[in-house]
Amino acid sequence: MIVTTTKEVPGRNYMIIGIAKGTGGGEERKKSVSEYCDEAISDLEDCARQMYADAVVAVSFSVTETGGEKHRRCQVLAYGTAVSFLDR
Repeated sequence: MIVTTTKEVPGRNYMIIGIAKGTGGGEERKKSVSEYCDEAISDLEDCARQMYADAVVAVSFSVTETGGEKHRRCQVLAYGTAVSFLDR
């Protein structure tokens, strides 16, 4: 599965399927934000596979932190455009 922040996959033609999204998160002290981003990407890939996508382009992230000093939580949302390659 190709996951990219660019709007195109060089040399590939594709059809847009829809919006794919994934989340990751939990208590900030247990993992790093980078690890939560990895969780969100994995979840994004699962969503795209369910849509029979070959790739997700134009991927963006939204990171939200909630709670106080003792109960700080981090939520990461990854979202992008699921596409199917026309030139398989």
